[in-house]
Amino acid sequence: MVPMLVRGLRLAWLAPIALFAWAPTANATSVEVKGLRALSVEADAVFLGTVSEVRSQWVDDKHTAIETFVTFVDVQPLLGEAADGLTLRFSGGTVDGIREEIVGMPRFERGERVVLFVHSGRSVSPIVGFSQGCFRVIDGASGPVVATAEGHPVYEIDAETMAAGTAAGGASGAMSLDEFLRAVRAMLKSTGRTGS
Repeated sequence: MVPMLVRGLRLAWLAPIALFAWAPTANATSVEVKGLRALSVEADAVFLGTVSEVRSQWVDDKHTAIETFVTFVDVQPLLGEAADGLTLRFSGGTVDGIREEIVGMPRFERGERVVLFVHSGRSVSPIVGFSQGCFRVIDGASGPVVATAEGHPVYEIDAETMAAGTAAGGASGAMSLDEFLRAVRAMLKSTGRTGS
């Protein structure tokens, strides 16, 4: 079992007091649900790529946090410039047997193909909508199909929603990679974004 690094655990006994004392000003962390239009408008780059390397390291010499660098090759840009060997930085990861996990952060495996909507700048996740802009390419009955970051096949897509789930047929009936890429290109064009 891998130990987890949990920030603030030493102060856990203060949590009930802190919640009571600061309840009027407490804020919850939330992620707004995004459809294809929002993902397309907010992305600085959109691409299909293959994961070639996943590497985690300590952020500093004091081991206060972990970050993971994921490198993509065979990059096919839909928005932005082609950059083979593109690397993205994510918070969290595993180093020296210690795992720092950010709930909802997608994990990547070497060799998998993904379509990503990403934004520039430093943040916990470079993916638009935290993980909503991450689509995995999985095997379907008639070729590659698209799934959410959690692995649920995408069945339909429109400007505001994406229907995904675990239908009885599994990935059969899921949106093909080609259909998905056409829909993304069309949305980028309709929103005035220059794509390739």
